[in-house]
Amino acid sequence: MKHGLLSQAVLLPDDNEDELLRLRKRYREELRPSGELEELLTEKIITAAWRLRRVLTVEVDVFQVERHDI
Repeated sequence: MKHGLLSQAVLLPDDNEDELLRLRKRYREELRPSGELEELLTEKIITAAWRLRRVLTVEVDVFQVERHDI
């Protein structure tokens, strides 16, 4: 199913679209949503997981920069 909920709005220019699609596939296989509400919640979970991954990456980068400034 392709409905665009995970369209470009989730992806930033430096994001890897293939990684996002693999993450989406894994979550959908595990959660197996059925019905409109489960579809919506599954997409929200995927989006949140993707953004959390991005935040954690930025956090690591910030700490590395701070270490070099010390």
